[in-house]
Amino acid sequence: MFEGKKALILFTDGELYGLGVSMQDNFRLAEEETSVIYTVRFGEYPTCQPGITVTDKIQAVLLVRRYGNALGIPKKELEKFIKRVKSYLEGLSERTGGRSYDVLTLEDAKRAYREIVAELGYLINLSYYPIPEAKKGEKRSITVKVKVPNTAVRHRPWVVY
Repeated sequence: MFEGKKALILFTDGELYGLGVSMQDNFRLAEEETSVIYTVRFGEYPTCQPGITVTDKIQAVLLVRRYGNALGIPKKELEKFIKRVKSYLEGLSERTGGRSYDVLTLEDAKRAYREIVAELGYLINLSYYPIPEAKKGEKRSITVKVKVPNTAVRHRPWVVY
């Protein structure tokens, strides 16, 4: 369908990660694709959900007073949840040779997109034929080394056939 380099930029708050498809299934699917995935996670979780009623607002205020957020999640649990979301988004990026960004401001978002665009300009696809021949679905570790000084290499840690 599309030829050449392929990249996916996932712009998300990550709040609904794993909904409908498990984290492991998403990781497996990402590993089997040739696209590089960049994840851009924006903001922290809201203190109040949009579109709520006056009664809901009163409830939200009580939840914020008690937990520090309108989601009704104790602070420690919310911190654990945010850590899991970040780990998930970083995992998607790392498995495909991409990068993960957290953006809290418009300037952070601009910087992230500038870096992604710059990287895509230098993206090189390498191929090889495994010996012995790989079976369908087999996963093999790979290492990429370069002899050019002051050069950074980021790659998938393995290949899935």
